[in-house]
Amino acid sequence: MKSTQRQVHIKNLKTPFLLIICLLLLLTSCKRSNDDLSGILPSSDPNNFEVSFHIYEPFFNNFRVESDTIVRFEALFRFDQPFTEYRWKVGLEEFDTRDVYLRFGLEDMDAPIPVTLYAKRAYNTPNGRIVKSDSATRYLSLKVLDKSREAGFLSPEKVISSPCIGSFSGIFTDNPTDTFPITIIDHGDNPSPSGGQKAWDARIYNLPKACGGIISAGVCLQPTLSDIMNQTFAPRIDQGFLGFTSNGSGVPNFCCSLVKANGQIKTNNRDSINIECEFLEGNGPVRKRTFIGKRI
Repeated sequence: MKSTQRQVHIKNLKTPFLLIICLLLLLTSCKRSNDDLSGILPSSDPNNFEVSFHIYEPFFNNFRVESDTIVRFEALFRFDQPFTEYRWKVGLEEFDTRDVYLRFGLEDMDAPIPVTLYAKRAYNTPNGRIVKSDSATRYLSLKVLDKSREAGFLSPEKVISSPCIGSFSGIFTDNPTDTFPITIIDHGDNPSPSGGQKAWDARIYNLPKACGGIISAGVCLQPTLSDIMNQTFAPRIDQGFLGFTSNGSGVPNFCCSLVKANGQIKTNNRDSINIECEFLEGNGPVRKRTFIGKRI
């Protein structure tokens, strides 16, 4: 009798247990992987498949600016989409890596260089697996800046002026009521092996205020146009076409506390500038600030 009761008890336990097992199996069979879902999510609709990529002009400190025109003769090609297959063609060369970093020479300046990305992406949709393929082509132009040594022996169509050069009125974003101007001047290549007594190369003035000015009675004064044209010292910048960097070098006085700057020209008409800065103020920590301005 006890045995019978125990069998009945176990039998009664089996029923809900089997129901749970069936339910779990049902849920497992209905669950999709991320790849399976990619075909029905709006952001991964096969009908929206399109190939695109970026062309960056890179700098030494991992800063980069997107531009189809470069003056540093280095370029980085990169895409963002999750392609399942891809192949690059830059000029006559082909590459199968996700990112392509290339250096160029003056001999590559004769014509814009075609850059093509061929790509495929697989989608698992409710109607089955779909593979989409397409390509995109952009053209890379190589130029030299008009103040460079090379500009003197190249034809005019290979020489370009930097949009970074000029004056901009703006603010630090952490102090939006204080508007002031900055000026970026390209003084040209070093006029002598020693550099002489005057500034050379491209430099940024009045960032922060009074940087590149003169000291009077122990006070830093904002640089005047005369100061700038007389080539007083200010932080040197490393130019690209639509961007620049600075490590604060070439500043022998305490009016300039700039440690680092990454600048970029914004908007299609190139009238805006954004500069991510780091300043050393006294013996304290480095202070990060952002300058935004409009061309004046």
